[in-house]
Amino acid sequence: MSASASTSSATTLATNVVLHIWPGDFGLASIDPTCLAAVLYLQLVIPGKFTVQESTTPDYSPNGVRW
Repeated sequence: MSASASTSSATTLATNVVLHIWPGDFGLASIDPTCLAAVLYLQLVIPGKFTVQESTTPDYSPNGVRW
């Protein structure tokens, strides 16, 4: 696999990342510390290339788990 193909697939993966988290309050992205850690990590690794979906029902995430 060439370097450009590897970069291209990493970019495609990054644009498809949707992080399902508990809703925020008090000016924070989420009220859950694990969710906050995941948001901060993604912001460091792939800044601006992911979306955050807030919900209070874990069933809305693809695997039924929120973090």
